[in-house]
Amino acid sequence: AEVIAHQPTEVQDYLLATAILDRFCAPLCESLCFDQDEPSSCPVSGRQFIDKLVTENMFLISLDDNHKWYRYHHLFKQLLQREMRRSFPQEKIKALKNRAGQWFAKNHLLDEAFRYLLAADNIPAVRHMVVTNRYVLTRQEKWHQLNRWIKAIPQDYLINDPELLIITAWIQENQERYQDLQDTIKQIDCLLDKRPAGEMPAKSLLGELDALNDDLAVLLDAE
Repeated sequence: AEVIAHQPTEVQDYLLATAILDRFCAPLCESLCFDQDEPSSCPVSGRQFIDKLVTENMFLISLDDNHKWYRYHHLFKQLLQREMRRSFPQEKIKALKNRAGQWFAKNHLLDEAFRYLLAADNIPAVRHMVVTNRYVLTRQEKWHQLNRWIKAIPQDYLINDPELLIITAWIQENQERYQDLQDTIKQIDCLLDKRPAGEMPAKSLLGELDALNDDLAVLLDAE
C-alpha cells in the first residue's frame, strides 16, 4: 500500500487499471490507460510504466525470455484489485475489461479475449467472437474450446439465438449426444417459426439445419 501511495498519479492509474489483467505487455497497458479522445490523458507510455516497475523491483514477474509479458505477484495483485474496487465505479471496471477483451481479440488471443469480454458483460461481442471463429475452431478440431465458449454464454441469451444454437447442435453431434441434438433442432425450428413474416433466416443457417437433420436421421437409423 505504501509503494502504491508513493507513486506518481499516472503510475497509480496504470497500476489500478492493469489490476484486472492476469498478464500484460506494454501495448496492452496503453490500450487500457490511453484515451484516444484525450491524447494528454496518458503522459507515460506502457513501456515506460513497465520499465519503472522493473527498475524499482515492484512485485513484477517476467513471463518470457524476451521480457514482453509480465504479471504481478499474486499478493500485490490482490491489493491492487481491492484498491481498484474502492477507487473505480463498477462501470469503469467493466469498461477496462471490455478494452482488454478488444485488445486480445485484435491480437488473435481468442481465449483471453472471450474471457474479458464476457467479464465485461459485452455479450454481443462475445457472440461475434464465437460466430466468426467457429469454423476455424472446428477445422482445427478444437471442439472442447468451442464447447467451453458456448457453455459460458448466459443461457437465456443462448436459447433465443438460432445461430448459437446451430453451433450447439454441431457440438452435440460431435459428442454423440443425439437426444440433446434432437431437442436443439426443435428449438431452432421453433425460433424460426416465430420470426416476423418476411424476415427470412440466412440460407447458410437453413443449409446447416438440413444437414443436421439428415445426419441425425442416419445416426438414429444406425442405432
